[in-house]
Amino acid sequence: SELSAPAAGGKKLVQWEARDQRQQDSHEFLSQLLSNLGSRLPDCERHSPHAPGDGTRLAALEKELNEAYHMTVAAKNRDAREMARQNAFNILFEYSVMQWAASATRMQSPSLSSIFEGQRLTYIRCEECNRYAASEAEPFTIEEVKLGAPAQDSTWLAQIGSLFVDSPPPKAASLRELLRSNSKRTAPEGYKCPNPRCKCVGKSSRTMRFLRLPATLVVHVNRAYPDGSRCGVAVEFEQVLDIADLGLVADFGRPVDRDWEPCGTLYQLVSAVFHHGSTARSGHYFAYTFFGGSWVCVNDNLVAAAQMTPMELEASESASGPRVALLFYQRMDD
Repeated sequence: SELSAPAAGGKKLVQWEARDQRQQDSHEFLSQLLSNLGSRLPDCERHSPHAPGDGTRLAALEKELNEAYHMTVAAKNRDAREMARQNAFNILFEYSVMQWAASATRMQSPSLSSIFEGQRLTYIRCEECNRYAASEAEPFTIEEVKLGAPAQDSTWLAQIGSLFVDSPPPKAASLRELLRSNSKRTAPEGYKCPNPRCKCVGKSSRTMRFLRLPATLVVHVNRAYPDGSRCGVAVEFEQVLDIADLGLVADFGRPVDRDWEPCGTLYQLVSAVFHHGSTARSGHYFAYTFFGGSWVCVNDNLVAAAQMTPMELEASESASGPRVALLFYQRMDD
């Protein structure tokens, strides 16, 4: 089959020989699958690198965007504010189009891109001088949220001690809060404000917003700790997710899809992939899929009606039991 044929680098994506198989996490496999499919579909197309002068124009747009942001904030009346906002939208539109067209990470197949690809806008603001600047407007196919840093009790000594002391179960994490916290972070360590009159270090924040909304929003719940162990905290996720309600949408007056067409911001859960294993790099995966109005469980070659919803499964299992790894949300357009 096509997927069993050697991919880039001479390796097969699907390996039937057990001796040649390698354990992969679901996120890694999905990324490779989409990349492999995108390079083999008939509509595959190569993207051109930045054209001469693009760097200069992008730098100018970033400066104009910073000025437009401050004009919007400083506007004294509604009309002036709306005019400044419209100017900022126009600048942002050109900036994002240029970044999209020249991206080396964009999917090569338009048909596959129309299903999975969106665009994120990232900007950095200095808390000291209030400088605002667009950082990037990169395409994306998978949104990653990471559960908290490993606690002290992940060490072997503390794990032995926990055998003799009862500890309360860890509190469940909210997908909504994970997405919110992922959208705003401090700038990278050592980042210095480019404003020559400021140059403050460690005073900037990085904010991410969805610019072009994908038809299918894939969320990877990263449970891996640096030592290879798995975070077993349950994640509370919902059947319907409104990303505008979470403040995660940057739009031009109205949310838009990959092709700049107006679209909705409600997403419905259609599939969830669960991991069952003691470490982040080993174990077994199975999926719940919404099909024909009900949930079915796909476990290797077995497909059966699910006994509960994926939300109920996540809430009912212990920390060492199955935990959600991937969530697939489909946009609910009218």
